[in-house]
Amino acid sequence: MCGIVGICGKQQDEWIELMNLPIVHRGPDDSGVFRDRDANVALAMRRLAVIDLASGQQPITTPSGRYTIIFNGEIYNAPELRTELEKKNVQFLTDHSDTEVVLRLFESEGENLLRKLNGMFAFVIFDRDKKTLFGARDHAGIKPLHYLNQNGFFAFASELKSLLALPFLRREINMQSLFHYMSLMYVPGEETIITGIKRLPAGHNFTYDILKNSLKIKQWWKPNFTNIETGTGVDLVGKVRNNLEKAIKRWTLADVGIGCSLSGGLDSSAIVGLLAKSGMKLKTYSIGFSGKDEEYWNELPRAAKVAKKWGTDHHELVLNPENLLDDLLEMVWHLDEPYAGGL
Repeated sequence: MCGIVGICGKQQDEWIELMNLPIVHRGPDDSGVFRDRDANVALAMRRLAVIDLASGQQPITTPSGRYTIIFNGEIYNAPELRTELEKKNVQFLTDHSDTEVVLRLFESEGENLLRKLNGMFAFVIFDRDKKTLFGARDHAGIKPLHYLNQNGFFAFASELKSLLALPFLRREINMQSLFHYMSLMYVPGEETIITGIKRLPAGHNFTYDILKNSLKIKQWWKPNFTNIETGTGVDLVGKVRNNLEKAIKRWTLADVGIGCSLSGGLDSSAIVGLLAKSGMKLKTYSIGFSGKDEEYWNELPRAAKVAKKWGTDHHELVLNPENLLDDLLEMVWHLDEPYAGGL
């Protein structure tokens, strides 16, 4: 998990740092800042190093100096895309950074790159020549991206709290969002709990023209339910298993150790089992609760059975509900918005 922030407009130098500071938890390994004073653009990010630990620092700029990217996520088909670009004589600056793959693919194909990406992502690319910002969010919206466009400023961030750090923002509650929260127990759609701050929807991209101060948002992907596979129960089970194995293989592309959150339920147990059968040495982590009447919620025994079956390096964290109250304010702060689900 990484975090990205950026601002366009006549700004103070410290504003980008103020935006980047609240998301240190998203990227404790590294940070970076890019500025283009002619365009009044500043970009910054916090990095959790997973791929290309040595040379994957961000922001990354193309050799020509035209394009600069900040990226949050992981592109599972990055090795294949890199090979395709190298065949077109693209020379990479990093060893195997998926961030640079996204950047160089955009340099080659523009916004059409989105249809080639297999992964989870939120990124923004600055075009120095056209004076534009291009940003996009993955198919299902796994990676977050919030934005603000008012008072001559355009700003964006992985988390809402980074935008709240801007001194010119008026902290006004969005009453329609409040109504939705009171009805649904969460804030749905593009609006957030703060007036003026919005979410870029899943499967959408934006283009911000700096000179014209204009923002265009476009949907680049939506689910397609026209080709529904049919077959016998045995056939469909085999297809599900095969696709799950492929997905798990993609998701474990990393230069660091792999850990799994193991609840003992069907999904996490299936993932742990398939990874273990593939020969991967795993660390698994489970959370349980102590105290009166907590036995019903305690999943530790089931998780322990799964861990024992597959020989994982298993770790248990037992929480006391009363002690959790001491951390309640911090948990709410990390949520950004009112939410009545589990913390």
